[in-house]
Amino acid sequence: MMAAILARMLRIPWVAYFGDYWADNHFSTKTGILYQFEKTMERKVMSGASAIVSISEPMASHLGRVHNKPASVVTNCFPLETNETPVPLEGEWIDLKIPLRILFTGRVYPDLRMPDMLMDAIAELRQRGDVVDGEVLVEFYCPNHDFLEKWLANTYPDLSAMYKVFPPVSLNESLRLQKEADILYASIWFGPGHEGVTSSKFFEYLAARRKVWVSLAGPGALTKICRRTDAAADLYNVDDCKLHLMQALEMARDGKSYLYPQDRWQKVLEYSCAGQSRKLSMILTEYI
Repeated sequence: MMAAILARMLRIPWVAYFGDYWADNHFSTKTGILYQFEKTMERKVMSGASAIVSISEPMASHLGRVHNKPASVVTNCFPLETNETPVPLEGEWIDLKIPLRILFTGRVYPDLRMPDMLMDAIAELRQRGDVVDGEVLVEFYCPNHDFLEKWLANTYPDLSAMYKVFPPVSLNESLRLQKEADILYASIWFGPGHEGVTSSKFFEYLAARRKVWVSLAGPGALTKICRRTDAAADLYNVDDCKLHLMQALEMARDGKSYLYPQDRWQKVLEYSCAGQSRKLSMILTEYI
């Protein structure tokens, strides 16, 4: 809103950036007259914008259509200094071991972004004897850790040996933990109309050069990035989780390593802050 006010005062063009939806944000609880007020405010603010920049193709397409503005994509990104070590030409070998350490960092949201898909997979595999206590350890570093710990204890009373819950840590410590984990896990919720929703945590994970699993409610913006980079597995149900978990667990039992190829890192670098800044610079040059 400040950009719109300043642009009008100074009589200069401006470009609106949407890191998420405004009135139609899937976390919003506003309905009725409050929702209509938000929609009206959004239309009024956006009426003077020259263009829109958003974080995904579905979101940019939707916002461009709603506001009748040209819309471009600049995704979330990661600072390159989070992992400046180059990948050797022959690739980087990463060892797997028992216990298989799966790391989740970030906030959980009741009924929206919860680790139930992963925990259901572990519970089912344990029940049929494919996984035993001590073979898998899920570590959660979470701002609302008290809520998560109670939810896990109530929902998965038999899995107490399979997870640990910790308070949040600093960004630097989180990045260190990510590079030491075997698998990085994120749960990204979206429903119809929210296929463009992404998460900055996903892009942070990409920089760690580890196996990344992201559970999704359905295909969307992150699906394309997972498959374009071949740097993450997109999971849509418990069976997907069980399949990937058993594959990783069998490798860990045998003490095997997996290869992180150099060309994968080159694709991931597109989503570094440097890569996305170049895109933003070209967009601003065109519209301002």
